[in-house]
Amino acid sequence: MIRDGVGSAIYWTGLVGSVAIRHRATRRLTQRAESVRAVDDSPMRRAPDRPCVTFGQILWTLAQAAAVVRTFSSALEFAEYRIFPLWRATGAVGFVASLFVLWRAHRDLGHHWDHRLAIHGEHQLVTTGIYRYVRHPLYAAYWLWSLSLVLLLPNWLIGPVSIVGFALVYYGRVDREERLLKDQFGAAYEQYSRQTNRLVPRMCHKRSE
Repeated sequence: MIRDGVGSAIYWTGLVGSVAIRHRATRRLTQRAESVRAVDDSPMRRAPDRPCVTFGQILWTLAQAAAVVRTFSSALEFAEYRIFPLWRATGAVGFVASLFVLWRAHRDLGHHWDHRLAIHGEHQLVTTGIYRYVRHPLYAAYWLWSLSLVLLLPNWLIGPVSIVGFALVYYGRVDREERLLKDQFGAAYEQYSRQTNRLVPRMCHKRSE
């Protein structure tokens, strides 16, 4: 028996969509790595992840697993909380928006995406598309995903745990990622940082000529 039909249907649509998006991005990453090795033997620059990032990834994954279990079982019913229908509708809109941002960010970043903190020899600074407005739309997508789950699937083991898990990932990574990009692209990244926020577009967006 499927529980919470509408909320579960929206979640499963997003889950399947996000897996498809990441699968395509991972396939591009593999193809790029093979082509780069064939023409460029320059070393890849990497920054190690903090332990809190791994712990956050585990928490976030467990929260998604809880959402899957909640669809078919009442085992997690003890952690449910009540929420107004309008708030749930807001969560649904936010969740769909997070999937769009995820898709658009991967599309605009193209073969420059990497799940690791890494810079490759042919890596370029992407400042077009959605990256024109925010520096980290992928992080923004997962923040929106996690926050929306609080409203879409009212269970303490899903939305709140997703937020805690992704907060550990984000705050454990973003500073190191920006230092890596600044070291690689220098003044170009510093200028880009002055023109954009990390997650939320500026009200008055200006680009230097």
